[in-house]
Amino acid sequence: MKCPHCNFEREESFKFCPMCGLKSVNDEVLEENNAENQPKTDEIPIQPETITFVRRVPNGFTEKTYNERKEIKKLSRLSACALLSLSLISNFIVLFLYRFLMCFGVMPEKTSAFLSDPFVSQFFQITVSSFMFIVPFTFFFKLAGYKISKIIDFNLPKTKAWLPLVLIGIGFCAFANMSTGIASSIFEGFGINYEVDFGENPQGVLGIILSILATAVVPALVEEFACRGILMGALRKFGDGFAVLTTAIMFGLMHGNFQQIPFAFMVGLILGYVAVKCNSIWPAVLIHFYNNLSSVIFDYVFDGMAVQLQNVIYTVYLVICLLVGLIGVLLLSKNVEIFKFSTSDTEASEKQKYKWFFLTETTIFAIVLFLVESLQYFVK
Repeated sequence: MKCPHCNFEREESFKFCPMCGLKSVNDEVLEENNAENQPKTDEIPIQPETITFVRRVPNGFTEKTYNERKEIKKLSRLSACALLSLSLISNFIVLFLYRFLMCFGVMPEKTSAFLSDPFVSQFFQITVSSFMFIVPFTFFFKLAGYKISKIIDFNLPKTKAWLPLVLIGIGFCAFANMSTGIASSIFEGFGINYEVDFGENPQGVLGIILSILATAVVPALVEEFACRGILMGALRKFGDGFAVLTTAIMFGLMHGNFQQIPFAFMVGLILGYVAVKCNSIWPAVLIHFYNNLSSVIFDYVFDGMAVQLQNVIYTVYLVICLLVGLIGVLLLSKNVEIFKFSTSDTEASEKQKYKWFFLTETTIFAIVLFLVESLQYFVK
């Protein structure tokens, strides 16, 4: 090996030259390579580039308004899907019964007669309506991430005004009955007759119990759970007035016939108002139950009675209910604020909120379906 500094030659390799004492070329090259591979202390290390995704908000919208529109449209689709499921489940169950009985040789005519039996129809209504309202609304809203116990006020009303509000609700139901009755008479004067056949009432003690359960108890519980509970409870964050009116419209339409739609809409207004002011669905359940119970009672009392006498008795009853409602108003006359809705902390206007809710594709489809379904009762 030859030293590059003094040309001293030696057979074996050396780290330091024996003549000049300098390092060999191999060690110098090695140190230079190591020095080049070491990072310089005065240089800033390069950080990996990060990518930030920015959500584009449509022109004319703030971030808050955009989120409000998004959730209102979401609630619109959820409620429409739940209401459409009501009709789907009912038709599916009827079709299933027809197919099931046909497997045992039962003809469709006998199946229709069986389902038309007053006892069977009332029992069928109790079981089906319970499933129809509870399952779809619970399923769709929980699937969307809503916690049912958070949006429904299951607690008993804490305000002392709940009883006067219930009295007002009873009086308003009487007012709705009178209004829709007058409207029906006007249409009949023009030759437009619209009457839905709800079937016969079962007789006997068992029949009366079934009718009360099917018409008063179960609808009051399951319909208030779905409408004033889940739907209105989810909409209240966008304003109590908006939630009450929107729920009343959907509540009216879901009845699927023009004999009930106007009345159900008007009753839906007072039920929503009472539920909001009491922060509980139970006063609304009580009003709903009382209204339907009175209908069942009059169906049995008026059976076989002259029409003129029926009209007199029912008119007196409605007047009494109006007076009861007036008493409720007088009891709350000093609490003027209870007749007002609190303002909502939303940036969207009322017009925008109604537009976003009722102009989604699923809600438009549901409204058209319910209205078309209502037209079938014009066909005799």
